[in-house]
Amino acid sequence: MITRGFACALLCACSAGATAADLIDVYRQARVADATYAAARAGWAAAQERIPQGRAGLLPLATFSASARYTDRSTRFSDDALARTNSDSGSGEVTLSVTQPLYRRQNWISYKQALTQVEQADAQLALAAQDLILRVAQAYFDVLLAQDNVAFAEAQKIAIGQQLEQAKRNFDVGTATVTDTHEAQARYDLTNAQEIGARNDLELRRRALEQLIARSAPNLAPLGPRFALKSPQPALMETWVGQAQDANLQVRIARSALVFSNQEVSRNRAAHLPTLDAVATLTGSSAETGTTSGLRSEVRGSVIGVQLTIPIYQGGATSSRVREAIAQETRTREELESARRQAEFNARQAFLGITSGLSQVNALEAAVVSTRSQLDSTRVGRDVGVRTQVDVLNAQQLLFSASRDLAQSKYGYVMSLLRLEAAVGELTEDDLATLNRWLDHAAPGAGESARAAMASMDSPAAASSAAPVSQIPRAPLEPVRDAAQVLRTVEGWAKAWAQNDVAAYLASYGTNFEVPRGLTRSAWEAERRARIQAPRRIEVTLEAPAVAFESDSRAAVTFRQLYRSGALRVATDKTLVMVKEADRWLIQDERIRAESTQGAPALEPTSARSSGRIDAPALDR
Repeated sequence: MITRGFACALLCACSAGATAADLIDVYRQARVADATYAAARAGWAAAQERIPQGRAGLLPLATFSASARYTDRSTRFSDDALARTNSDSGSGEVTLSVTQPLYRRQNWISYKQALTQVEQADAQLALAAQDLILRVAQAYFDVLLAQDNVAFAEAQKIAIGQQLEQAKRNFDVGTATVTDTHEAQARYDLTNAQEIGARNDLELRRRALEQLIARSAPNLAPLGPRFALKSPQPALMETWVGQAQDANLQVRIARSALVFSNQEVSRNRAAHLPTLDAVATLTGSSAETGTTSGLRSEVRGSVIGVQLTIPIYQGGATSSRVREAIAQETRTREELESARRQAEFNARQAFLGITSGLSQVNALEAAVVSTRSQLDSTRVGRDVGVRTQVDVLNAQQLLFSASRDLAQSKYGYVMSLLRLEAAVGELTEDDLATLNRWLDHAAPGAGESARAAMASMDSPAAASSAAPVSQIPRAPLEPVRDAAQVLRTVEGWAKAWAQNDVAAYLASYGTNFEVPRGLTRSAWEAERRARIQAPRRIEVTLEAPAVAFESDSRAAVTFRQLYRSGALRVATDKTLVMVKEADRWLIQDERIRAESTQGAPALEPTSARSSGRIDAPALDR
């Protein structure tokens, strides 16, 4: 049976080598090289200049002008051709004017609009950064998935090639029909075509990554053994939806646009208002004539005053601009509502992607285990004559499909985590750093690891080492199929606990639950209700859950439980004994193997009933 760790190793996706790039490496390269993000940064820098431009309308305006003129005049009398007079003159003037707006409503509103535009630009740059993170992560995991698909196609081609050779040999010796050979040949040709398509897709995915980082795509680190499924915290969808409707970056941008539109209406209406300015003018002029008297004059003057301007009529342009601004305000209001609805949808979609991804990954891991068992059993059946070569090929196809789907569901789950953070406007490089810790930098590449794993599972040696029919376990396969259902029940129990949902928490316990410390069921439920509802915030994390079936209707789930509430930190090794009641798996017993509390020595009760520690006030887990 394939273990969880083996399944994870089988599905790692990356190129070989200890120098493999990780998510942070690729993201930082993209921050420098991506043209879209560079354009967003330039747009943000340009928007910062709106503030000094808006402030300029509130500050003094000073102008200086100077002029110089020279005049040469010649006068000739018509009755005497020899009578002619010439005169010339020169003049110059300099003016210095200063105007200080005292009351200009339009200018003040323009300054506030500049502040709004800068706020909007900040949100737009943050949105571009979030978009870059999502594009980098999507391109990164697209390459990993494409490498997985190539590796699976290669391994499947090798396995079917071995089956084809075996079918030909069996046909030659008369132990198989030509149908088996034709079936194997058809599967081999189809897999060969799928491999070609997978390689083409990998090439395109690598080119998409290169477009982001403007260099050759490096070897990528795959998901490693530290990859861990976790539910969103808080685990209530409506909490995330409410946060998205308020803090989503698209909503913030649309909200700033609405504020700007409101200010634009006020600014255009202010054009009907009078303006008041303080003015000061200093002038100096000189003039000189070229006559015999040689006259020269100089004039200096200064003016200080207040200037009032009252607009009366501008042809209806001001009223038209007001109506236009009101229409634009209505448009931006509707765009804000659209942004809120889209943010709500994105939050719900990402939240459901995480929660369904959790169940899907668990179910597909169980499917990989069961299809591997089916393949082993089908091979044994073929060897003893109760199964055909076609059955083996079908079982192999199911195994490869389940493995490929598991890899895809893991990458989809990771992207849903990022999209949920983006939906509420909180996606940062720190979120990538969290995912980066799940990567295995020293692991072999996806192609090598998956190819080697598949080859070991489907080699003739592996087939020949299968147990004889008499040794095939005869336990029904139902417990294997129920493993995911058992884990879903346990996850729902922990989620209800973390959400202070007492009803859902108590509903996880069976009718024959063994109540600890000799309490009655009603007394124990009242105690649990008080303990769960008291803390404001509870965090419950289950690490490495494993299911072991004792029978078709009884299983034990072991895991490491991490409990946090306020300053209290408790780590517990716990076992839940589960029983199947009316197609539901419910808790019959809770057993604690060891526990440790922050600031307290480790405790080792043998069980919840014997120790009484499971419901102790100081260790309310």
